Parts: sequence; C-alpha cells; structure tokens
Amino acid sequence: MKRPYLYNASAFSTRHKTRVIREGETPADPLPPSSFREESRWRYSTETGEVIASRCPRCQQWRPLNQFNKGIRTKHGLATYCKPCSVEWAVEWNKTERGKISRHRSRIWYEYQLDAKTFEIMKEAQGDRCKICRGEPENGKELCVDHCHVTNKVRGLLCDRCNRAIGYLCEDPAILKRAAEYLENKGDIK
Repeated sequence: MKRPYLYNASAFSTRHKTRVIREGETPADPLPPSSFREESRWRYSTETGEVIASRCPRCQQWRPLNQFNKGIRTKHGLATYCKPCSVEWAVEWNKTERGKISRHRSRIWYEYQLDAKTFEIMKEAQGDRCKICRGEPENGKELCVDHCHVTNKVRGLLCDRCNRAIGYLCEDPAILKRAAEYLENKGDIK
C-alpha cells in the first residue's frame, strides 16, 4: 500500500505535510478538501520524488515550476509567489510612498554607486534645492543626480528641468555659454 503523504521531521505539525502525486494525477488536479492538505506548498512526483508543482500562497493556484521566479530564500530555490502575482505585487508596491523611495534609492545606487546616506548629505548641503536654478523640485519629485558622462562622476543634484536642459545642450560648456549670451541679448537683431 502506498502512503499518500510524506511527513517532515516534525510529524506532529500538520503544517509540514506535503502531498505526493499519485499515478494518474496531474499537477493541475485540485486537492481534496482537507485543512492540512490545503496548507501543503509542494507537489512531488511519485517516480522521482522531485518537486513538480508549487502552490502560490497569494492566488492559491497550483502552478508548474516554470511559473515561479528563482528565489534564494526557499528550500527548492524558487520564489514564494508565482510570476503573475509577483508582477501584481510589484505594481502595488511601486505605487506606495515607501515603494517609490525604495525604487529611487536602488536606482541611484545601481547607476551611480551613491547610497541613501550620501544622497541625503548632498541634498542637505544644497539646501534641498537645485544646484543651478536654486529652485525646489517640482510636484514632490526627488532631485536628479547629475553626473559627467565621460568620467561617470557625480557633479551634484539638479531639478528635472535643469538636468534635461544640460542634457539637451550636450553637456558642452561652449554651447551653454552661447546659450547664456543669446539669452542676455534683449532682442537686438544685428
């Protein structure tokens, strides 16, 4: 007689029971209604004993392993949530204030190797204002990190408008000087 369930070391806890796929069943078959069976996370193959499916705790659906991202925190090396639920969660998280701050911090670290503490020190040193126009950022946006595209070194923090203006003028001081001279001309046509 085949035992339908495998037990982990803590046999007294129903939470750790895992279901074995019997012959003729597929990973898409629903589990019979039972409290400890619903708590099971992995489905195993009867022939090889390998994991063949996992249940996403968010959507409660059994999915094949290719529907999960890689994850380093789990026993089987897969993410806890399925790919569609992970995307949904990321979209929700990025809409929150904490998500926006976290995304900004990770981006400035990835692009400029500038950690959050250094960014805050630079921001305080500039008085929370743009280094060029001395204006505050618009609509609650963060200041942009301006850097030299040749050396990739950070020059300072600018508002979005000044950062774009420098980019549009190809970061060329000669062009910027000519633009300043042009603006100083009060409309005198020569």
